[in-house]
Amino acid sequence: QKEIKIEIDSPAILLAGDKNTKWKDTLGDFVSASSSGKRIILATMQTAADPLFIYRMNKAENLCLIADEVHQIGSPKNSTVLSINSKKKLGLSATPERYGDDEGTEKIFNYFEKIIDPVFTIYDALKSDPPRLTQYKYHPHIIHLLPDESEQWKEETNKIRKEIAKTNHNNKPFVLSDRAKMYLIQRSRIAKKSKSKLKVVVEVMKKFYEKTQKWIIYCEDQDQLQSVKEILIGMDIDVISYYSNMEDDKEQVLKYFSNNSTVMVAINCLDEGVDIPSVSHALILASTQNPRQFIQRRGRVLRIYEGKHIAEIHDALVSPVTIEDEPDQLSLVQSELKRALEFSGYAINTDSGMRIKKHMIDLGVDFNRIEENLNGNIE
Repeated sequence: QKEIKIEIDSPAILLAGDKNTKWKDTLGDFVSASSSGKRIILATMQTAADPLFIYRMNKAENLCLIADEVHQIGSPKNSTVLSINSKKKLGLSATPERYGDDEGTEKIFNYFEKIIDPVFTIYDALKSDPPRLTQYKYHPHIIHLLPDESEQWKEETNKIRKEIAKTNHNNKPFVLSDRAKMYLIQRSRIAKKSKSKLKVVVEVMKKFYEKTQKWIIYCEDQDQLQSVKEILIGMDIDVISYYSNMEDDKEQVLKYFSNNSTVMVAINCLDEGVDIPSVSHALILASTQNPRQFIQRRGRVLRIYEGKHIAEIHDALVSPVTIEDEPDQLSLVQSELKRALEFSGYAINTDSGMRIKKHMIDLGVDFNRIEENLNGNIE
């Protein structure tokens, strides 16, 4: 609403959603008003999926529908919004495809049609005049699973292989069963929660942290969050927590974070919708293979803010010591280092990309192939 009022002269704005419940009484008149003034309905996606909202909006003429974070609209619940009859429509997202959901992705593209060229990339945002994002440095920290974690990874890999072999045969189309998906999730958590990452926290904060900075550290779960928090308290660093089911008032926590130089340890609930442009540093301990997640996490620290000239991103990357000794970790290398190549590609410190490529060469991994896949996803 604030930005709309800056960009558009004297609009009539109706808020629908969150604590704004009066729309149910006023939306009909607002939509059917005969005045030629600029009328804008600003709704949460949850409210826009309400049957009454959809019914009233389908009475509107000359309607333009704009969906921010449009990937969300492909979910079974939110996709009811796509029944709004709007001739003009625009979806906004860094990644409009829904990760692992072909059906939801198809719904989005059936409604919004094609991606508009040219795609506005992160490079465009960094180089535009004025810049839309802050230049950044990327610091990859390569670590290894501990011996017991490596053994757990091997065990989960064997479970995955057996399950896939059991459910895929006779030249039928490949199917990933629910049990195989569960094993994949369990295996990925081994890397995300590796105790080696706690050493990264100590090393990074000792070397890079200054009391005038504002940091976000992304954790996998409550156990990791609490461990990181204890480390920071032991280092006499001011730290606060932010996660979905926290008892403290979230708005007050974010307000404190906005107004103070401190470190926030968070679980993935900060990926969308929270705008704290003064954040200057991030340490990523846990990340999925979903490209949207690491794009959004990078975006948290790249917001333009007065006095912030360079942002810094630290990334804990799990890699095998050698492929020969730990061949079952090859998939881990490809997913982790694919993210690292993407991050380093736009960083102002070019040495980060060279370090990643050298590490991949040492492991015998074809980084050119990973780059080709990466560029294909970006395009």
